[in-house]
Amino acid sequence: MRRPSYTHNPSSPSELCLILGQADNWRHARRSLPKLSEGRLEQARNSRLGTEKNNDLMEFVGDRVVNLTCALMVAKDSFCPDQQKVVDRAVSSNDTLGRLAYQLHLHRKARLDDIDSEDVFGWGPQHYTSPPKALADLFEAYAGAVYEEHGWDATKEWLETLFTPLIEKATEDHLKQSVLPGYLTQAIYISHELLDNPVHQEKLHDYLEFKAKQFLTMAEPALSALPQSTKFVFGAKGDIGNDRDMVEIATHLVKFWVCEIFMSLYPENREALLKGPHLVSSITILVTNTWTLGCLGSLLKLESFFDVEDPDFSLFNKRLKSPRSESAETNNRKAAFRGKLTQAVYAMIGWYHSKDAAAAKKWGIKWLRPLVTRAHDILMEDPRFVRCLKRPEFHRN
Repeated sequence: MRRPSYTHNPSSPSELCLILGQADNWRHARRSLPKLSEGRLEQARNSRLGTEKNNDLMEFVGDRVVNLTCALMVAKDSFCPDQQKVVDRAVSSNDTLGRLAYQLHLHRKARLDDIDSEDVFGWGPQHYTSPPKALADLFEAYAGAVYEEHGWDATKEWLETLFTPLIEKATEDHLKQSVLPGYLTQAIYISHELLDNPVHQEKLHDYLEFKAKQFLTMAEPALSALPQSTKFVFGAKGDIGNDRDMVEIATHLVKFWVCEIFMSLYPENREALLKGPHLVSSITILVTNTWTLGCLGSLLKLESFFDVEDPDFSLFNKRLKSPRSESAETNNRKAAFRGKLTQAVYAMIGWYHSKDAAAAKKWGIKWLRPLVTRAHDILMEDPRFVRCLKRPEFHRN
């Protein structure tokens, strides 16, 4: 999946780059790769899109597993949210995962397109230039395959052995930095993204309003996990301040739960030649953007947890509208309000997870399942999202 790119300067390689460049550091990791059944291993190696048993959707699943595992690990030892963000993104970047895939020899028996094959086998870690993205894709596909075959606990344990030394080195690099990465100043916790056809979002909004009471009732366990003293404070750009660590974890949790729900409800997508990841990615956008999560936050009245000095606090008694009815005059103000409510939803989920991870996961999947199901049904009415499950048959005249 697409991630931040980290290109290293040959004259001053990072500590993270150095540890990944030495093959001896990874000899034990190569020998202890989790075993996979022959069929699943072959699929994890097949990066040729449009062919049967390709790893496209497996890679998407692996992306979610890798992101969540890395975020959970980094959060344990971070002393501030900025460190948490920087180290997390460094370790889970395409650059890092590509180097890791190379050292684990995941490319040696891979089925790659001609261009990817030329790029992969023409690259070497000794040059300190970023590896081809195809290598990172192979790592994610293998992680997805391990998750499918061995489950979450075993996959997390395996990834922890790989990521522990990388997190240590990435932390060293962060502490040496004199200039913080630019993305720390960006609003990265939320997405205002709408799909090309806003009708999809409008239909999901109508569903939320119809099921409002149900979602409110189901949210009670998570709401009760919020500390009584909670007050959400936001910066000038709308980013949450005091609960950023909770929001950071929850963004990964929600994406992982959406992926889990999708794979359990629609397992036939594992056989898709094309469009499987496009479908689940679009479902994720529908379910996790500010139009949806902001609406849920409004239903839960999470604005009541805003600081009274917040300029949007006065909007607490105004219902958020669907994309079809929002006027241009109020769009920017409401967008900021939706963004804050979305982060409040994530903070609520993060707090619940911090108190009881198992209960939070069980609740989260139950809470989000109706949304994922409805989003899937909406998108499947659009021919552009119909997956290609098998090759078209050509008949000779």
